[in-house]
Amino acid sequence: MRNKRHSSPESNEKRRRSNLGKRRSPETCRNISKSQQDGHGHFQGHHHSVATKEKIRQAFLGRSVSAATREKLRQASWKGGISFLPYPTFWTEDLREAIRKRDKYTCQVCSTGQEDLSKKLDIHHIDYDKKNLDPENLISLCHPCHMKTNQHRKIWKDFFQLKQCGTGCMPMVDGLVWDQAAAGSNPATQNGDQS
Repeated sequence: MRNKRHSSPESNEKRRRSNLGKRRSPETCRNISKSQQDGHGHFQGHHHSVATKEKIRQAFLGRSVSAATREKLRQASWKGGISFLPYPTFWTEDLREAIRKRDKYTCQVCSTGQEDLSKKLDIHHIDYDKKNLDPENLISLCHPCHMKTNQHRKIWKDFFQLKQCGTGCMPMVDGLVWDQAAAGSNPATQNGDQS
């Protein structure tokens, strides 16, 4: 006997054909959207029984890790989920505002002013250690530039450290040229060949 919650393939096909060409009302669309916003969908408010949880656990015992998960673990940028760790208590809006003021409310990569943005400048940790709140380790970036710094972290770290020293042309590191003018203020966009 078929489970009451699941329809037969024939019933599903019949339902699909009967709905072809029909349009949902705006109210129905809103209700569907609202029910799916929390990510639970049809299972919202329901819980697996202890017996079901044990069956699921047993089903996954002894399974090997998927190739995709292994690849994720091998990636150099994966640091074991440290981005979910909390910031120190001294990471306050006053500290962030002081860094923005020190940097003259300007992105330190693309020179966009905060007044030209829809939100405040982000404050970036040069050494990627959120516990290090030394002002010399903090720099103001617009959101798009801050997102770029999540790739090629070593290059960006060296870039910001050299920028603080006041050097104009950046050296070649790991085969990438750091000439700010040629790179369009993005040290990770140029490679060793220049034309």
